[in-house]
Amino acid sequence: MEEEVPRAIPTHFLDHHHHNHHYTPSLTLHHNIQTENYNEELAELTSEISIKQKLIEGLEQSQRRLETMRHQYEEKLNVLMNRIRATQEERDKVIANIKSSSHAGDDKVKAVKQEYERKINTMQNELKKLQAAQKEHSKLMRERNQHERQLRTLKGDLAEMKRTKVRLMTKMKEDNTRAKQEELKKNKEIAQLHKVSRKQETYIKSLEAENRLKNVVLKRKTEELAVLKKAPKPGLSGKASGRLRRKCFWRFLWNFVEFWQ
Repeated sequence: MEEEVPRAIPTHFLDHHHHNHHYTPSLTLHHNIQTENYNEELAELTSEISIKQKLIEGLEQSQRRLETMRHQYEEKLNVLMNRIRATQEERDKVIANIKSSSHAGDDKVKAVKQEYERKINTMQNELKKLQAAQKEHSKLMRERNQHERQLRTLKGDLAEMKRTKVRLMTKMKEDNTRAKQEELKKNKEIAQLHKVSRKQETYIKSLEAENRLKNVVLKRKTEELAVLKKAPKPGLSGKASGRLRRKCFWRFLWNFVEFWQ
């Protein structure tokens, strides 16, 4: 019984193990670019919020200072006017007492009156200065209305910026969560591809081993046939020996054709 010649495997079927599966990182790149844009927008927004807050704090501090100064001017004016009124009343009483005295003279009344007038004039000059300062302060207080409108606008802008910042941070968090989920999905896909690739490589290696074995058998069969063709069969005539060699040759040729099918 003749030994069957195994078929060799064409080598072009063995090239699959050279193909690697690559995952295109377009999603990751897009997420990184988007995250960078978000960070820039967030940094700019945070800077604007800080500037607005400082402006608001400055205006509020200015408003408080104006209000404090208004109270101080009013208090000083009231105190000074009360002192002037009290000094005038005291002057009138002293002069009245002097005049009611039997020993009082006009010179003494005049001297006392001049002394009180000097004190009152000094306080009245101070009062005029305070009133002038209060007048200038009143102009600032009138400008405060404009500052209050500006302050309301700034506070409205600040509130909207903070809401925008919250929305942006929420979107960043959602995008990061989605990116992590996509990354996890990608890693699972890559792991699955690696698993399939390892199976393919194992299968291809087995085919390569089988192909090498068949090539060895084919070589041995070819060598045996060559020896058979050259060696004459004992006890056979030349024609019979030639027919036998041709028969073996055609049988080998048939196996060879089947081998490459």
